Amino acid sequence: MALYKLLSGVTVMILLTSNGCHADDPGSHPSCGQELPGQDLDDHLPWQVVIQMEKDRCLGNLISPYFVLTDGNCGFRPEHVFLGRKNETTDHYEDSKSVANVTCDLRSKITREGICLLQLSHPVNFTDTIYPICIASPSSQFDSTLDSWVTTGYPDHAREQVPFVGNNECDCFLRKRPMDMVCAGYKEEHMERMDNCLGNVGGALMAKSDGQYWSIIGVVNVDPTCPPTRSLRGYTNVTSHADWIGHVTGIDQINFTPFVLFGSDTDSEFECSTTPYPTKHPNPQTPDPSLCLNSWSDDCREDFESVFANGVAMQSSPFILLCILVLSFYSMNW
Repeated sequence: MALYKLLSGVTVMILLTSNGCHADDPGSHPSCGQELPGQDLDDHLPWQVVIQMEKDRCLGNLISPYFVLTDGNCGFRPEHVFLGRKNETTDHYEDSKSVANVTCDLRSKITREGICLLQLSHPVNFTDTIYPICIASPSSQFDSTLDSWVTTGYPDHAREQVPFVGNNECDCFLRKRPMDMVCAGYKEEHMERMDNCLGNVGGALMAKSDGQYWSIIGVVNVDPTCPPTRSLRGYTNVTSHADWIGHVTGIDQINFTPFVLFGSDTDSEFECSTTPYPTKHPNPQTPDPSLCLNSWSDDCREDFESVFANGVAMQSSPFILLCILVLSFYSMNW
């Protein structure tokens, strides 16, 4: 077993050591996003990193020795990234790097919708538990037949399978869907309440290109409604930012893996149902705080469907204010 791990580590380092995450032979296949023999991605994702910010934590995705891709909100004063497995005994990760620079491509500077690239102070040494994920190329096409997975932020349950949802069907759910957003998840579960409460912000919506190279196709963004991991929701579309990513990082194009449609696009003729998707979350449930990755979860543990959120108190507040005004008026004349 020890010899196997040593050989696996040496093999990955030979394959991945370069400016991007590819072999030196320009005609070779991408070596990023490969699933090693005997590896359990349900337990650990080699490209997943934990980003330590000034007050919060986020997830990120290693895409080269020097760069981590994450959500726009996770680019606010990041300090360190932690890579590899976490030792539960010592509470330490296998490796860590400080953040030297942050570059973002944002749709809104106020809400920080978009993505950020964290440039690390020193290059990452790739091992069999730490190596990068590939990136979906700008020309990629997806439809509802794609098998996609989302990182959860949970220990020992690193990913959850969620079906990809085509853009036409996505538009029925997100009526004002931005162009750089894709959908994935289960439509019948989108009314459920939160389960990891923003603990996977910055993580990856990912799929296999050519059936063998794990590639990031979307980034988990901040959704204040805290939808479940499995529910239908929007993700920042990486292909919309792929050219920008290549320009900033200088990653070789071989690591931008294409997704190609085989046959007709099942989403092209999709029509919205006359019954709109519900927008509220009935029967709220409080998540287990120990599962939350960052301190945003403190806000999420609040009952979003409380009397102040569902409109009951808001409807009665004008009456209360009127009563106070009348009492104040009479008190002045007593």
